[in-house]
Amino acid sequence: FGIQYVPAATRELAPSLWLAPLPFGLLLALALVGFGLRGEARVRHRGLLLGWLLGALIATLLYFTYSRFRLPWIPFLLPFAGAGAVALIDALKRRGPLPSALFLALAAGALAQSFVAFEGHYPKQLHGNALTDAAVLTADPELKRARLERALELSPGSARTLVELAVVHLNAGQEDPAWERLQQAKALDVPYPELDLWLSVIWIGSARSERRSPERARERVEYWLDKLSPNDPLVPRFEKVQAQLPQ
Repeated sequence: FGIQYVPAATRELAPSLWLAPLPFGLLLALALVGFGLRGEARVRHRGLLLGWLLGALIATLLYFTYSRFRLPWIPFLLPFAGAGAVALIDALKRRGPLPSALFLALAAGALAQSFVAFEGHYPKQLHGNALTDAAVLTADPELKRARLERALELSPGSARTLVELAVVHLNAGQEDPAWERLQQAKALDVPYPELDLWLSVIWIGSARSERRSPERARERVEYWLDKLSPNDPLVPRFEKVQAQLPQ
């Protein structure tokens, strides 16, 4: 998830980049036109090559949305894209036939995929994760909150987003909504150290007696200090919370 930023999230966070996938889509569309040439322009032995290219391209498009997974295909597509461009120019000049309707339809679909990307089985989770990443790096508290709430709409089952939203509330002195978000994250029953870290902060420092539980905080802090690698960046934060525990 950490490196998979889907086009939908990119366009929401930076609308100026909405055209970024277009070059690959155009190249793929022209290559499909090149594949569909007929008559004298038919590529010899294209069946085997076509199957190999299309099979790998379909896998790349469906499961690898990050641009660096697509770039290696460009050298293979360029010759076919060139043939496709020449065929379209000749057809427009009425000097040659258009490729078959099937390949024109495939080309149109490939081009459309650059605008309405199909991103595998988890587009909303990827979108929400990208917005959460952006929120963590956002200094403006209101913008941070808005991005996290939007991420939560897309991926309600994200413990990370719930915890980050709880932190925003805590930083604003709003313990009740922070507690509610942490409880929602806890109900997901996923091992997430940041969740126990911020629960421990409330267990130690809450003014509400029903939420205070230093014993539970001690148990969770000691658990994670024992489990985490000594180089983990969370270790100093758990040690800071541990220092606040009553002796």
